Amino acid sequence: MLLNLREAGGPLHRRVYLALKAKIRAGGLGPAARVPSTRALARDLGVSRNTVMLAYEQLAAEGYLVSRHRAATSVAGVARPRAAPASARPATERPARVSAYARRLTARLDLAPSAPSVPRPALRYDFRYGRPAVDEFPREIWRRLLGAHARRASSDALGYGSPAGHGPLREALVEYLGRARGVVSDPERIVVVNGAQQALDLVARVLLDPGDGAVVEEPHYPGATIPFEAVGARLLRVPVDADGLDPARLPPAAARPRLAYVTPCHQFPTGVIMPLERRLALLEWAPRVRAWVVEDDYVSE
Repeated sequence: MLLNLREAGGPLHRRVYLALKAKIRAGGLGPAARVPSTRALARDLGVSRNTVMLAYEQLAAEGYLVSRHRAATSVAGVARPRAAPASARPATERPARVSAYARRLTARLDLAPSAPSVPRPALRYDFRYGRPAVDEFPREIWRRLLGAHARRASSDALGYGSPAGHGPLREALVEYLGRARGVVSDPERIVVVNGAQQALDLVARVLLDPGDGAVVEEPHYPGATIPFEAVGARLLRVPVDADGLDPARLPPAAARPRLAYVTPCHQFPTGVIMPLERRLALLEWAPRVRAWVVEDDYVSE
């Protein structure tokens, strides 16, 4: 069997798999056609038998090949149809619908600056926010700690964990927050996320309905407005001055504010700190209009 393994990149077994799949889809191997044994094809291609076995296993998993006990491997009885070219499709064909949430999110992302299509030269000084000094990270110490904990991991640690996060981690956070931050909590009130964007997305889905108002500081972290607008909320912008968000300009209950997203410790991006009297005024406003206060303490641990 002749196969072109040069057209595709990647591991050798994947190149064999892609070449065989292309041959089947092009009709070079018809329905029920027998394929060479793994030993024979490996010999013809000059590769190991394991390479061909991996390719055959993937093709069988996708329904292209059928392998029966004590019988030769063959192409599936009904070959998969090839996709029609775009020019041959009906002019009336339209893509499947997505949800209103997806349409709002797509429209919001379309307004964001797109990633450059070509790599930019390395920056001498990188002032982008949110990027840790990874070159200072103690990789060797981290590797040793990971290895030590992996060796001691129980079988329970290898299964599905709580969607709220690792239980012992949440217990440790409760102890730390009480000691270092004066926050009284319990593990059931803590959810571990993989980043601020996931947290804001969860907050938006749980607290906001379409048409609700979401108070944001102006200026603000632009990533916060994406999940708010994606769920259909209206942005209620409150100006920031030398003391941060001005509570005197918070919207009334008639504007249907359901949450206020704030950065009081170090306002983003100005860096100003909200004084105590303004924080208290914000906390007095929230129950009056039945709104939540979402604090993004992004400069904390």
